[in-house]
Amino acid sequence: MIILRNGLSVRHTVNFLMSQCQKIPSSSNLVLLSTSAHHNMSLKGNVKKPDGALNKYKNFFEINFPTLYAIQRQIFDGCKCCISDLKMYYALRKSQKIDKKNIEDFNRKELECLIKTSSNLSKILIVSVIAVLPFTIYPLALAIIFLPRLTVTHHFWSKKNYKNFLSTNLALKLNFHYHPLLSAIEINQSFSLPLNFRDIKKDFISIPKLEEIDIIQMCHLLRFHQVSLFNGAKNLKERSFLIYCLDKKLREKLDFNIDNMSEEEVVMQLYMRKIYFKNTDDIKVLKKKLKDWLKYSEKFYIKGNESFLLYVPILEKGSNC
Repeated sequence: MIILRNGLSVRHTVNFLMSQCQKIPSSSNLVLLSTSAHHNMSLKGNVKKPDGALNKYKNFFEINFPTLYAIQRQIFDGCKCCISDLKMYYALRKSQKIDKKNIEDFNRKELECLIKTSSNLSKILIVSVIAVLPFTIYPLALAIIFLPRLTVTHHFWSKKNYKNFLSTNLALKLNFHYHPLLSAIEINQSFSLPLNFRDIKKDFISIPKLEEIDIIQMCHLLRFHQVSLFNGAKNLKERSFLIYCLDKKLREKLDFNIDNMSEEEVVMQLYMRKIYFKNTDDIKVLKKKLKDWLKYSEKFYIKGNESFLLYVPILEKGSNC
């Protein structure tokens, strides 16, 4: 409710923001991209609500200030989804610690939450704290208008920018970490990069175990996969196993699961695994790449050498699999 009360003061900033936010999509084009909240939100939207004072204010604001209303909705929905994911994340961690629940017991949505939230935990925590403070709509509005890719999480991105931002982030990571990570890999001379997923086999490729790589290589791998530097080897092993378990869930009904995904869902699945894609790739290319990964990824996870799966995106970068 604090966020909605903040929204009442937005009208005082009309002259400043109207000149800056022409590119912000209307509220009808905003998309909720949370692992835990957007399905329930769509169901609740079908329930007819009484036309109270709050709804009258919202209708007035939407009609008279549509662009600013879109920003307000983007902030409100983004904060709600962000906090929802954070609550689920800590509930899952608690169940692991207290109830001794194993990772393989989690469902698909829970596995996705663990991967996505742990990758941006510090930023999500900051946004969640800011969201409950007074007058926070101003810095959040400025962040969404000027630097959404760098300053806020995917919960606040518009559908129009979602694919572009993730492909840009992935390209930057590959540019910075590709050659250092590749230097630790030994490949049979009969193969040349990039490799298709079907050609990536442990018999022809030598990848060091996490316990054997040096600290510089470890830092590159941690930053590439967006894993916490604290207790790095353990966290990388967990990330490898999380991806393996998520792949297993998707593989149960491969064609059904992938064919029914939206472009945003496919893009996020690729990004969680750090599989290279371009902003210009259409949805058919993206789905084919994800299916090819799932077709061969079972052999990528090697217990005792969990780093193998984490290095596969480096070997595959840019192939026409």
